[in-house]
Amino acid sequence: MIIWKNGVLTNADERFGLPAFRYGFGFFESILYNGSKICHLDKHLRRLRNSLEEYGCVFNRMDYAKHMTEVIEANSLTGKRAKINIYAFETEPDGSTQTDISAYEYTTNISEYRLNIHDRHQVSHLNRHKSMNWAHQFLALRRAIKGGYDNSLLVGEDNEIFEAASGAVLFRQGDRFVTTPAANRLPSLSLEIAGEVFPVEEREIHLWDLEEFENCWFLNSMIGAKPVSCISVFTFEPDHETAQKITGAVCG
Repeated sequence: MIIWKNGVLTNADERFGLPAFRYGFGFFESILYNGSKICHLDKHLRRLRNSLEEYGCVFNRMDYAKHMTEVIEANSLTGKRAKINIYAFETEPDGSTQTDISAYEYTTNISEYRLNIHDRHQVSHLNRHKSMNWAHQFLALRRAIKGGYDNSLLVGEDNEIFEAASGAVLFRQGDRFVTTPAANRLPSLSLEIAGEVFPVEEREIHLWDLEEFENCWFLNSMIGAKPVSCISVFTFEPDHETAQKITGAVCG
């Protein structure tokens, strides 16, 4: 196939016709390498496999740890904190997939997160998967950062809270830890691990409920947990001690 690219006619590369390129059809995982080990690889592979199989795609069985280690070493990341990405995308109509692995050094200096409320809504079965068509979350995150925040809170049309653009949210009301139901959000692995540290209750949370909570945390597999100091006009008391306990379990 001949295409126009960067001002010249050229041969299309092999991915040009794939659904992953044309429609963002595929799934990915972001996994922490903490400088000494790859964290919770089994949980990430379970989630990736579940997503692929739900949509009729093949989960490639191979030695992921071995190939990730090869990528880490090839990029001179041994002993450094890094983000590993697995991309799995369909290559044939029968559901055959290709798996790519990348890694790059990852650092963050955010100690307390500030979230804004995203005013564009997406309610879809894809909310429950790390789809490579991640435009909704990407645009929400980009808008938040441009507005001086660190991340964005995703909500439905009835102001039901789902999650943050690139992580989960956890709240505390008295001695109860509360998060949102799994129906319209990613099955967060960091939330799953947090639930092994503290009992976590799932229930519907709306924007007007935010004033009931004393504390809030932002969680994902790369950072563990960080206190949230505010969600737009709603403020919370930062609790670093709890964040450190969750982080130790997620990133240790």
